[in-house]
Amino acid sequence: MIKRFIPSPAMLIALIALSAALGGTAVAAGLITGAQVKNGSLTGTDVKDKSLTKRDFRGSVRGPAGPQGAQGPQGPQGDRGAPGAQGATGPQGTQGTQGTQGTQGAPGAPGSAKAWVQVSNTGAIVEPKRFNITSVTKQGTGAYCVAAGGGLTNLNSVALATLDFNDAQTFRGETVQIGAVPAFNCGTSFTVFVNDGTSSSDGGFFFMIP
Repeated sequence: MIKRFIPSPAMLIALIALSAALGGTAVAAGLITGAQVKNGSLTGTDVKDKSLTKRDFRGSVRGPAGPQGAQGPQGPQGDRGAPGAQGATGPQGTQGTQGTQGTQGAPGAPGSAKAWVQVSNTGAIVEPKRFNITSVTKQGTGAYCVAAGGGLTNLNSVALATLDFNDAQTFRGETVQIGAVPAFNCGTSFTVFVNDGTSSSDGGFFFMIP
């Protein structure tokens, strides 16, 4: 008759430890490494739900962006920049309106001429524009005798004459000269002769003894 074997509690614990050691080694020998898995072959269904943590996704998966933070305080004002290059000159503006005429200046100091006069083409003195001139006589077309006071004659004085182009009878082609004219005799007075280039011609003039 076979006797029934009943292990002791100490033996049971030893058997359990031996089974765990042998089973763990087999499991470790059967693990699959990453080198043995084809890239892109594993899918989400191959991973146990809720078995992965945030640490497993660190550096590989980026979560949604968080809300924008509050605006920071304004920084200090920066240094002033260097002046820019000068721009091109703008177009010329429109001419302004003419100003009002100024007041007439005071009369100038008397000149140093010994005698002077303004004479029209008719031989008349344009009053009051004369000084130390006693008379002007028209002798003929373009010929005038001018007499001065104070002992001034054509024997002791030199005279000057210029055309008065403000006179209606005077034109640009005329000339004026002082000297003896054979057809007219002014004595010791000054003879003024106006000429248009070819013959005598009436014209107004200024006369002066400096």
